[in-house]
Amino acid sequence: MAPISVLIVEDSPVAKELLVATLNSDPRLEVIYTVETAERALAVIPRLKPDVICMDINLPGMNGIEATRRIMQEWPTPIIIVAADLRNSTVHKTMDALAAGALAAIEKPKVDSAEAYNAMARSMCNQFVNLSQLNVVRQRFNAQRSARTADASPARQGQDCACEVVAIVASTGGPAAVSTILQGLPDSFATPILIVQHMGGEFLEGYANWLNSNVRAGVSLARNLEIARPGQIYVAPGGHHLVYRNERLVLVADPSTTGHVPAGDELFKSIAANVGERAIGVLLTGMGADGAAGLLDMHHAGAYTIAQDRATSVVYGMPGAAEARGAAREILPIGSIASRIVELASRSPNIRRAS
Repeated sequence: MAPISVLIVEDSPVAKELLVATLNSDPRLEVIYTVETAERALAVIPRLKPDVICMDINLPGMNGIEATRRIMQEWPTPIIIVAADLRNSTVHKTMDALAAGALAAIEKPKVDSAEAYNAMARSMCNQFVNLSQLNVVRQRFNAQRSARTADASPARQGQDCACEVVAIVASTGGPAAVSTILQGLPDSFATPILIVQHMGGEFLEGYANWLNSNVRAGVSLARNLEIARPGQIYVAPGGHHLVYRNERLVLVADPSTTGHVPAGDELFKSIAANVGERAIGVLLTGMGADGAAGLLDMHHAGAYTIAQDRATSVVYGMPGAAEARGAAREILPIGSIASRIVELASRSPNIRRAS
């Protein structure tokens, strides 16, 4: 079987050399070409047809965001963003690239120690292998990238909402999907929203800041024992599971190197145990099955559960696992989820009656 072909788009000679060495160290991967500009990448992609593209953000001329958008419109290919640092501006650009169709973001490799480098290399190569196997689709940006208006959803919600909390879990393709939902909520939406996004922990603060700059509600990283306030949005931080108890956010440290931290199952299960029917759970696009078991617990507890549909999911793994278990009461396209949340949250006396 031929190795997975990789195109590297990187203008730094040092970073390029390290990326080539790291990816070529795995026999499953082969770097077939490197280019220094996005313009050059666009010129060679139709001929090379790489299985996966490693894309820098800050490039001379066209940046990595616009390059990602062009590639996903013309030659849909799995794209992994590599970020040189975690400065706020860089992370924001990285999140914009994910919203434009890139599948994942990673830090550029560093050689701090042999042990750290080897662990990083294994993780990076595994991610390239896994994401190269996805069938990405041509992207459309008009609807998803439009600004949210105050009456974007048909229902309006006030402080007397029957729903105590909304929980959203996402992985691959999640930044764009989550942003679409949050932009679709009206200004009056008063229920706290808790988000678990599978992403490197080092990116999650920047992810929260990026969401905060793209939606009108306040978005922040969750803090331990913080009271969930009406109308606020909280993102689970890296290295901790986010659980919900007695209207408070509880962070549970987990140094595990296996499984997802934070995990959607942990959030959903805590809401099932502590809130029951006065909650809404939403499971979005992503690889694997995290969140499916917890969403089933929420369903059994009487909460209203929604999964993103196959057609609008970048990866139907997580929502598909929920569908297979019968965990989702509804399976909806991403563009319909926000209005459904608002409709359900405003029902009285409880959302269990929703059909």
